[in-house]
Amino acid sequence: MKDELDAFEKFAEEYFEKVLGGVVLARTTRGPDNDLDLKVQLSGETLLVSCKHYAHSDNAVGADQEYDPVSAIYSNGCTKFIGFYSTVPSAALITKLEGLKNNKSLSFDYEILKNSDIESRLLDKDSVVGWLFAARYFPVSYANLFRRFVVPIEHYKEKDLEKIGPTTWSLDGPFGGIFSGAGVDKAQIVQEANDALTNNVHSSFFTEALKDAIDCFPEYFKYRVDANLQALEYSDISPDWDRVLTYKGEMDCNLPIMVCGLWSFWCPRRALEKYLFFSQACELLNNPPDSKRLIIARAQKSLAYSSFLSAGSIALKSSGKYRDIFARLTAFCQLSIPEYEGTNSASFKGETGDRVIWKFKAGEGLSFLFDRILGKSRNI
Repeated sequence: MKDELDAFEKFAEEYFEKVLGGVVLARTTRGPDNDLDLKVQLSGETLLVSCKHYAHSDNAVGADQEYDPVSAIYSNGCTKFIGFYSTVPSAALITKLEGLKNNKSLSFDYEILKNSDIESRLLDKDSVVGWLFAARYFPVSYANLFRRFVVPIEHYKEKDLEKIGPTTWSLDGPFGGIFSGAGVDKAQIVQEANDALTNNVHSSFFTEALKDAIDCFPEYFKYRVDANLQALEYSDISPDWDRVLTYKGEMDCNLPIMVCGLWSFWCPRRALEKYLFFSQACELLNNPPDSKRLIIARAQKSLAYSSFLSAGSIALKSSGKYRDIFARLTAFCQLSIPEYEGTNSASFKGETGDRVIWKFKAGEGLSFLFDRILGKSRNI
């Protein structure tokens, strides 16, 4: 329980710094009239942030959980009380805080950031920082992002362009630069920078989903033996096209359909051929026909009309974990994925049967964007 609270307080710290652009002046202290989780400078105010994490029980934050907010803000030299909650405040707590605020003998103001308020700010399409933050801290509820995550990110605005010469403008940040000329189109500069940023974010999300997919089915993918396992690139990996498909193993999805669906991101034709060969082999083994040609024709017709490898079919035959991976791959699909075509390769399922530990090269995953954008968020 303490570990969960510590993690939530760490999340709150980064949220106020990276997403809201504040400066953390102090961290958790405990004692009479001195309770605070964070002291934050934001928009000219000094905030006392009280973190309450009850998401595991879904309990509301009660009035007795915020014992004396007035003494807390005064003893810590703050001007406003912020309740940062993973659930919601109780009616009794709101009544208590409103009473303090309306007491003319006190100078007290407060704001509650409950779970829905926090997520709403994270999923703001104008904030790439929020998107990245949501991807990092809410992997389980990542579906909340699905409703909006293919909307172009409008991170840059024309006001972000700084005039540094008579006909020269500067756009500071990823995919910005220096732009010169008598007819500089500021709107076009901003649009192109936002498009590039959106594509980069989507590419990074695709890469993260691809790693999840390979880790789920490591025996069906391979990598270049002499590649750096801690910095793999697309060109270092490929489907293991020679691997025989089987129904054996983990059965919380239709493994042949799921694997061929994943392979189709590299080459749809080869993936379809592999599934067709597998379905023919199963049919011939389990229900030998009078005519081999007849059963092959029937399998081809079944494949053509049933679209076994369609997104809908894969979703119907997969559990939530695999739906999540396939949905992200589909939404953020790249125009093409290079693959390793050499013979010096090894399976992502190691010789001992354990999954190989690996990661993509920095710059092809979210970590690079976190460093580039979250690290600059105070200036955003």
